[in-house]
Amino acid sequence: MNEQSPQADLDSTPLRWLVAAAFAGALAAALLFSSQIYFSMLDHGHAWWRILLWQGVLWGFWACASPWVLRAGVGLLRPLGRPSFWLLKLVGLGALLTALQLLIGAAALVLIDPYVPVATYSYRESIEVTFSAWAGVSPVLFGVLVATGYGVGGFLAARRREVRASLLEAELAKAQLQALRLEIQPHFLFNTLNSISALVRSNENERALDMLAKLGDLLRSTLEHSGGPMVTLADELDFVRCYLELQSVRFADRLTVEYDIPDECLDRETPFLLLQPLTENAIRHGLAKSSGAGRVEIGAALSNGDLVLTVSDDGPGLPDGFDLETSRGVGLSNTRSRLMKLYQEQSASIEVTNRPGGGTVARVAIPQKPGAGAAAS
Repeated sequence: MNEQSPQADLDSTPLRWLVAAAFAGALAAALLFSSQIYFSMLDHGHAWWRILLWQGVLWGFWACASPWVLRAGVGLLRPLGRPSFWLLKLVGLGALLTALQLLIGAAALVLIDPYVPVATYSYRESIEVTFSAWAGVSPVLFGVLVATGYGVGGFLAARRREVRASLLEAELAKAQLQALRLEIQPHFLFNTLNSISALVRSNENERALDMLAKLGDLLRSTLEHSGGPMVTLADELDFVRCYLELQSVRFADRLTVEYDIPDECLDRETPFLLLQPLTENAIRHGLAKSSGAGRVEIGAALSNGDLVLTVSDDGPGLPDGFDLETSRGVGLSNTRSRLMKLYQEQSASIEVTNRPGGGTVARVAIPQKPGAGAAAS
């Protein structure tokens, strides 16, 4: 990503607003000081509009010079790119502009004659009058404009860095989520292929072919997914049903699946491929370790605004000393990582415990993401 120059931060709208503010300030100052001069010499017979015009030239000069002075202030944000004589250049610019304002102001004093009929000035006298009035004011105005450019430029540059950092963080999170998803897909693919290989070795070719056909359907539905991290629960359940149909070929009539999904949960969003690894774990560590029949139950409920999903089995339960945080299983560790990256400051959670009466239950609580549709509320 190319680094943008500091001057570019003042381009377009910010620079226009600052210059407009400089002209507004010049007009206000001209009105204020011309009125003060006029009323302090009310009995001298001066014309107020002449004094205002002369003051407008003096103050308006700095408004006209403001784009260049503001950019000079922004240039101070580049310590590595500044030439060694940057301070001399800045002082030289200030001295040049001050001298130019003095000459223009003196000429305006001669042409406008703001103090007639009491006094008129030659050009040399006008220079002396203008210098005595502005010798201390002009450097201050130059310094204010430089400081404004430096401050506003620094603020805009910091804001741009924050936006860029936020975009980079979002892109990194997206890449990490995609990597985790790609980790899950080959994981269940290899496990399924191993199951098909076992059927072939057992000469159960018809069942192996049936599994291959259903695996093709499952992979097709995976490829057709748009790639976003979230889907509705209804779509996620369709994928899980396809996966369980594949497993039902392997286990024949030994596998029983029960669903308890209220209609109000179907439109809620859930991470894609969330239920599949939990269901696979229930089968591998429940039914696959038993020679008898087994049951997998998939449920959903709304609790305090969260979508709570459960996947349970009636297998032998968790091994002694099981700890979810240190578990090396791809499915559980992957699911936990995805929830942490997707929801961050929100309180998504996953827990796996022994089920009363035998077996295990995995419970996932998913908060409603900000900006989710009303149908998911």
